[in-house]
Amino acid sequence: MCARLSGRAFINLGDGQMLKSACGRSACFAIQVAFVLFTAVCANAQTYVPLVDEYDGVAANTGRYLILPAFENTDPNVKRKAYFIFPKYLQYSGDESLGTINLGVNHIGYSLLPDGSADYSPRISIVATVEAIEDSKIETAIKQELTKRDVAAGLLEPAFPTPTFADYEITTVTAGLSERDDKSNTVKYPGGYPGQSFLVNAHLYTGANRAFVLDTPPSSGRDANLWGVAIRGRIHGYGNRLDCTLTMHHKKVYDYFAARASAQAYWGAVKADVSQEIRKMSDDQIMDFGSCRGDQEKIDKLVMPAWQMIIDMQNDDGEKMFYQMVREVTTGSNHPGESQSGWGFQASAKWATVSQEKNVSFNFNVATQLDWTLPMAMSFGSSCSAYKSNFVNASDPKKSCVDAKDAARIKTAQRNCFIQFAQEITKLSLPEDMTKRLLNDLNRDGCGFDFTSPGLVISLAQLRDLQSKFEPIKARVRKMNDDMIAAMDKD
Repeated sequence: MCARLSGRAFINLGDGQMLKSACGRSACFAIQVAFVLFTAVCANAQTYVPLVDEYDGVAANTGRYLILPAFENTDPNVKRKAYFIFPKYLQYSGDESLGTINLGVNHIGYSLLPDGSADYSPRISIVATVEAIEDSKIETAIKQELTKRDVAAGLLEPAFPTPTFADYEITTVTAGLSERDDKSNTVKYPGGYPGQSFLVNAHLYTGANRAFVLDTPPSSGRDANLWGVAIRGRIHGYGNRLDCTLTMHHKKVYDYFAARASAQAYWGAVKADVSQEIRKMSDDQIMDFGSCRGDQEKIDKLVMPAWQMIIDMQNDDGEKMFYQMVREVTTGSNHPGESQSGWGFQASAKWATVSQEKNVSFNFNVATQLDWTLPMAMSFGSSCSAYKSNFVNASDPKKSCVDAKDAARIKTAQRNCFIQFAQEITKLSLPEDMTKRLLNDLNRDGCGFDFTSPGLVISLAQLRDLQSKFEPIKARVRKMNDDMIAAMDKD
């Protein structure tokens, strides 16, 4: 017997096509919606599609999972419902009980040297293998609760399809640690399943004159010093069965969040975290829900796809108004794997030139195919306290972990070194191209600068002469930094 397709769900498909196919002796149909082909198959093998803008809340879920109902559940005649259980957190691969997790971090310049002087400008290398969190005890409890609920309602025991993604995107999030380059830190993978492992291999640096340049707004609190990895899995699914057109004006949306950022710099990925913002934006006419305007119940069903549209919005130069963030979960055991992925508002003067007429519209209609991105995240920040042996601090071996309290001192020290050394370099009798090369090396090395550039073609005697001339300069800068640190300690 072929799996039943909801007749109510596939009415008025417009460009959708009804296709006949042979399926044993039964007549089966495949229906094409947008660009995705969904088929009904025989032998009790039902293909389910998730509703990406709804979720089921059950007591057994401790917050580690997102439970999406299947679109097929909307058929009032269905006797067996289905639920997708997606993980929300990441964990290190390996055996934590044996202390053999797959993580290695080397960093330099995030601490002062043991004698109190500044080292090279901050840089860090991360190698790790991460995977979606798997808690069989909680998963079993969730399934038992949903089964009990459905059976009590006179339904059959539900199905729990294996969650799959169309593709993955993995990003190393380095807020507060280095100069970010989203393109170089983001890697895309073809589709798969949440339990597969992913390699994190990143080498990050901060220029000496921009050390710790990514301090996030004070309103983000503890998030300002956190860093980690975010994996976003793209889910093919359906939006709710509504017929209303949502229109967003780029400039109005930006101005709204620019005003809100001073009070809240972090927006999470869970529906409840952003629903209040979406409601207010509708009330303030920053976005228009068309025929659904004023219907709070319908607007609530569009929160997640509406938020997806917001984080994808770009100005005329392709800049997004939000960047990825990772923050620790502040409840429970605060295991290094327990962290949330979300977005931090990023101010940019370039948004001032975006036309008020620039907008994006989308019609949410019956059987509309939607993509939604599920974020999973992990904070590396709390990992050091749990796995000190996996961290190597080349500046101060006795201090494995990055201490955010050092940031102000290092930033000022590196700036002092850059300014003073740059002044001396420009005084040297060197060709212009070599001077530029040395200034680039100075920005890379900061207070660790010592003329060891591979591009500096001079004799050993000349090198030693330059280094000897810089010794009194280094001593002067060292005294300046010592005085600065003493003043900061006094304050």
